[in-house]
Amino acid sequence: MMSRGLSYYLSLFVSVVFHPLLMPFDGIFTLILSIYLSEDTNRYLMASVLGAIIRVTMLWTFTIPMLFILFLLVIGRVTSLRMPEQSERSLPYLVSSICYIVWCAKLFAARVPHEWLLIAIGGTMALLTVATVNRRWKISAHAAGVGGWLGSVLAYAVVSGWFSWTLPLAVTFITIAVMWARIRLDSHTPLQVTAGWMTGLLCTLLPIYIYTLTI
Repeated sequence: MMSRGLSYYLSLFVSVVFHPLLMPFDGIFTLILSIYLSEDTNRYLMASVLGAIIRVTMLWTFTIPMLFILFLLVIGRVTSLRMPEQSERSLPYLVSSICYIVWCAKLFAARVPHEWLLIAIGGTMALLTVATVNRRWKISAHAAGVGGWLGSVLAYAVVSGWFSWTLPLAVTFITIAVMWARIRLDSHTPLQVTAGWMTGLLCTLLPIYIYTLTI
């Protein structure tokens, strides 16, 4: 049995703070921060809709999926919020995937910038990929989440032409911490967290890359 030293509780803390369901909010927040740091002239036009985007993101990518997971916990369909068993994750993944699709539709209706919508679609693609792979293999959703987060930062740099080392380095540090935490908690193997990270990163970057080729 794994000893519960300081590293265990630090890993647990990191896993909770950077939960996969919080990654879309973190991504949106980072995009907003990138706009203000780059002094993009569109930031003033975006200011009127940022509040609505944040509310929609929190509702459909965190609040509703988390309430559903809590419901499953109450009725005994999952043993804990960590959902250690691979079979416990199938239903939460399904509901979360539906919520993410609705989230993308809401962003489209709000007429957010195309690159923002594409990043959201990429995050949804990553979730659908993780949900599908999870039926056969326990891939890391945490790693996919931080991989998608890093991908969103790099994707904004691609479409805006503005780049600062600060945000990518900060997200990279968090990514390493999250991947280490999942391994330390014995929730995933190194291969599972690496596969999850690559899934999140590629699914977020590819739509933007294809978009830049078309324009």
